[in-house]
Amino acid sequence: MDTNIFPTGTIPIGLKPYFQEYDLNDLELGRDANLIIQRTLDFGTWDEIRWLFSQYGVKRIRLFLREYGERWLKPSSFNYWRKLLVVRKWKRNAYPTAKGELWPH
Repeated sequence: MDTNIFPTGTIPIGLKPYFQEYDLNDLELGRDANLIIQRTLDFGTWDEIRWLFSQYGVKRIRLFLREYGERWLKPSSFNYWRKLLVVRKWKRNAYPTAKGELWPH
């Protein structure tokens, strides 16, 4: 599909379920860039991913991956995007133990 199917400056409505705790109308592409990038990389369709890259560009998305990717994205998403975008250095998670692994049930 064409990236023009999403109006400029608005978050695609298909991503709404992944922003349940937010009102999409209150989110701003500049101020909330890290949140929008995170949710779209984790849950977006290919059309929404194309929209994301058209809004922020590869350089900004790589910066997100370096700064927040390992902590904010699901491990499979982080590894996929960092390999695809050739991100070799990033801030390591200060708490490398996955949720639920610290104390057994």
